Amino acid sequence: MPTRPLLIGRGPWAQKLCAALPPGVQPTIDGHITCKESIREARVRGNDCIIIATSANSHYELLMLALEQKLPVFCEKPMVLRVRDAERVEKAWDAADRPPFLCDFVHLWSHGFEYAWRRFTAQGGLMNVGGELRPTPKFTAEFSGPVRRKDAHPVWDYGCHAIAMALMLGYDCRGLALSSGPGDRWLLENEHVEVIVNTNSDAEKRACVKLEKVFLYDGETWDFYRATGRDQPFKNSDAPPLQRALTWFLSPNRDVWRVHPRSRVGLWLPVQVTRVLESICSPESPFK
Repeated sequence: MPTRPLLIGRGPWAQKLCAALPPGVQPTIDGHITCKESIREARVRGNDCIIIATSANSHYELLMLALEQKLPVFCEKPMVLRVRDAERVEKAWDAADRPPFLCDFVHLWSHGFEYAWRRFTAQGGLMNVGGELRPTPKFTAEFSGPVRRKDAHPVWDYGCHAIAMALMLGYDCRGLALSSGPGDRWLLENEHVEVIVNTNSDAEKRACVKLEKVFLYDGETWDFYRATGRDQPFKNSDAPPLQRALTWFLSPNRDVWRVHPRSRVGLWLPVQVTRVLESICSPESPFK
């Protein structure tokens, strides 16, 4: 198990990552503009993995540099990925002999998301998105990127993460609803669809249990649940979600990790999702 990570960043998110590291892990922290030099010298200095938690706009560049060191890499939300950027990451990952690599969701405004949106809608995978527009400054910023279009239903807050996860998984969701405001009503009016729901509301979780074909995705715990027939489908782990993510990342048991065989960015996901991935990659999958 890696015990000496190099952590790039010094802001609130880097502090949260430090606090979530398992006991006995002693990070080397570099939040300065010279952090590239620290990444290049990470192995020489005795660091056994790299965690990138600085400005998300620089994550792609730092991620590429970190992969060159052939060390495990945890990178949070790289922004503004283009298809050729994703291909470069994939090649760098292959050249590094595919070290353990956790890359969190792509944000709504990234070109990688736009590419996935076009690809999956063209194949009939994502047909409807329910949600609610809330004109907050945060939402306005998140929804101002290249995927904004008049015929798309608006989403708010972290709903974009649920959509990005669904698209990355390539899950055959005939509809996807964000259970927020009218989202739960949309669910109940469309019982024939298969749905992935990202919600932390107990009332909305109970409403979802009434459906026959629904996957519940809990953004707080990174877990998927089959909702049908379970009155209390969600049970949070004793460990905070971020700590669980880092524990997965640092685990010496590589069976905990599975790479999406069709991922263009070498996306690593926790073992709970592997059953979904295996169904996607089956010969019968519509996304082949």
